[in-house]
Amino acid sequence: MLYVWLGGAALGLVAGSAVLTDLPLAVKLLVGLAVVAVGVLGPLGSVLLAGLLLGAGLLTFLVLLLTAEPAAVGSSLGVATLLIASGAAFSIRELFRDRGRQQAAAPTASVDHE
Repeated sequence: MLYVWLGGAALGLVAGSAVLTDLPLAVKLLVGLAVVAVGVLGPLGSVLLAGLLLGAGLLTFLVLLLTAEPAAVGSSLGVATLLIASGAAFSIRELFRDRGRQQAAAPTASVDHE
């Protein structure tokens, strides 16, 4: 699991770099959709997403800390895209997980054939 998490952190650096640059908004939204796709992969997706968010968050924090340009404010849109995408991924996973738990917890009727 550690290697999956480290892979996620590396992906987070890539995603963070993509959203912090002057790429078009459509590209930033595609990165957000990719984060959602990673997040719904299951248990490995959660670990990967955790590393991704940490990597992207650290990169974003350092870049915004080191720069005092007004353009840094514009990159906050990219950060918001990553955060919204991760929230959507976790929400989707939790909704499906709850539905599965409810179905598993429902008592099944047994028929005795005497």
